Amino acid sequence: MTELEAELDALRPLLTMAEELEGKRTERKLNELLDVVSSQGLTEDRSKQLLIFTEHKDTLDYLIENLEKDFEVAVIHGGMKLVERINQERFFRERAQIMVATEAAGEGINLQFCHLMVNYDIPWNPNRLEQRMGRIHRIGQTEDVYIFNLVASNTREGYVLNTLLVKMERMGITLGDKVFDVIGGTFAGYRLRDLIESVLAGEISKEEAVETFGGGEADPQSVARARELLQDALAQHHLDWETERDRAARAEERRLPPSYFQKFFEQGMTFAGGKVVQRLDPGTLRVERSPDTLVALGRTAGATRQIAPTYERLTFDKSVATRPRRGDEALLPQAEICGPGHPLFDALTAYTIERTPADVAKGAIFFDPDVSEPGLLHFLVGEVIDGNGEVVHRTFSTIQMALDGRIDRDRRISLFDVAPPIDEIPRAPEAAIKAAPAPQDPELVVWARQHVYEKLFGEARDEREQVARIQEDFLRRSFGSLLSGADAAIIAAEEEIDKGVQGAEGRLRKAELTKAGLELRRRQRLEETERGRAVMRGPVLVVGSALLLPLLTEDGETTGDPSPDAKFSDQEVEQIAVSAARRYELERGATVESKEDEKVGFDLLSLRNGERRCIEVKGRAGVQRVELTWSEFAKSQELGDDYWLYVVLDCREPDPRLYRVQNPAKTLAGAWQPSLDVRYRVEPEPVIEAAAGAPA
Repeated sequence: MTELEAELDALRPLLTMAEELEGKRTERKLNELLDVVSSQGLTEDRSKQLLIFTEHKDTLDYLIENLEKDFEVAVIHGGMKLVERINQERFFRERAQIMVATEAAGEGINLQFCHLMVNYDIPWNPNRLEQRMGRIHRIGQTEDVYIFNLVASNTREGYVLNTLLVKMERMGITLGDKVFDVIGGTFAGYRLRDLIESVLAGEISKEEAVETFGGGEADPQSVARARELLQDALAQHHLDWETERDRAARAEERRLPPSYFQKFFEQGMTFAGGKVVQRLDPGTLRVERSPDTLVALGRTAGATRQIAPTYERLTFDKSVATRPRRGDEALLPQAEICGPGHPLFDALTAYTIERTPADVAKGAIFFDPDVSEPGLLHFLVGEVIDGNGEVVHRTFSTIQMALDGRIDRDRRISLFDVAPPIDEIPRAPEAAIKAAPAPQDPELVVWARQHVYEKLFGEARDEREQVARIQEDFLRRSFGSLLSGADAAIIAAEEEIDKGVQGAEGRLRKAELTKAGLELRRRQRLEETERGRAVMRGPVLVVGSALLLPLLTEDGETTGDPSPDAKFSDQEVEQIAVSAARRYELERGATVESKEDEKVGFDLLSLRNGERRCIEVKGRAGVQRVELTWSEFAKSQELGDDYWLYVVLDCREPDPRLYRVQNPAKTLAGAWQPSLDVRYRVEPEPVIEAAAGAPA
């Protein structure tokens, strides 16, 4: 009892001192945090956002208490359900200026719209430090990232951590910022937690601890390890960067522009009972009400697929989401990318497919400004399947057919390029509608297989062969390395048996089982790769059809009148124009590839010294207006400065005149005249004027 009273007497002054310190509210670490908040201008600039990591829930509550008086604060901690964390992430994206989080936010969330981070507590595991940095230092970050580490360097723990951070900073100077992506692997062998615990227990000094990882300098051993990890991460010895860059460019040329997805989204939201409006800032939408049905369905799905009742700022344009926010835009919430993969978009797509099979089967009527006679537009889907039964390639195609069964080989269009029946369009002739035959699916499928999908099958087969070769090489090398390790373990165990080491028989059995398991897995993976190499032609299905009718003018004439006198352009004129454009590009030293048959939204691809021109060519017999389809205009918006409009006037004269306009959607923004939202027209004068200032 006497000893207990003596201990209490010793503790009472310490307790008094702790209470006095707490009452002064002058906690040094908090003051350092508030200095960061002030120096980074969060009070003055409400567009700036800060992510704060701490180790403990009590510290998190303490920070929130001190910050929420002046800022909206989001919070993530381990006691929250996944859906609550997702909601807090959205709150941080759209409203909150500061997020305080424990390690629960260290993985699985993307916060690249924020570029300021404070490590209020430093984890004893470098992997966790790397994970924290990865929340904001990642693809899509448009600002310089600033990370502040708060360390009490006058403590034994702080001395070790501060030395490690100084070392990391110096390695960053030597190897670049990418070193922070591999710090976990770089220091994995030093067992930082064990080092700090040994220092705190007095087993080793703090100076001895830091010497185990080379002190605060960028020592050769650590630099070499980091450089090795960076090379592995970049796979420099496997990737052909020029080939991959070209492949990415080709994929960009073929992909659907964001405008396609946005137009479907806006129409689908109305169909499903939601409400979406254009925001004043270009390229963004506000979902004022998500469809009730989709919100309800989302609540029964997994937490990552739940649908918010509203979305403050959505965009379908990646450049809008990734560009630095400047000026007035800096005050707006970070734009959230929408499209395939977004919960609301995917749910809307599924809802539309589920609710419209009868309408699709019935077909539809559209008006085409470019035809003079009625015709049919068929929609087909074709697949390529591998030996594992997986779909390697799925392609959606359109085929236009005359009412007598003739197929137009040269024309493939999008539904967005034709107009649905509206009051502004004269009523379709009943005779034309009744004359439309039912689609002959078997004949159509045979034709499509031969003329559309066979080429795609060949491309998919060649691509899968290349992928299989890479996979096979990787599997043989990686399993070879693992099996070598297993053999070494078997040899070591056998040597221990010879020496009479206790437990060696068990280790031998374990090593033999490990080797047998590796050999089985290698055989299974190689067989799977071989099956993946064997590709087959999958089904081709007609999924829908539409009747295309000529678009009539007010006097009853068709806009697609075929008479030479009435048309500004015909096939001969267009070929003259394409030849003139190709000749110009060849003369300036470019390589030119025709894209006319691929129907990707432009006619020619010109490449010269890393410069890419995606050229849409328009020829006119004389000096007449130029017209882009909706798809061509959308592709111009997507490709920006890489998209060129080459207009060739006076094609029926001895000396046609070429006029070139870079980024026509933007350059001629005030001159375009939309027509039924399916065509964009511009008179020749603005084209001639804009061409005068275009680069050669």
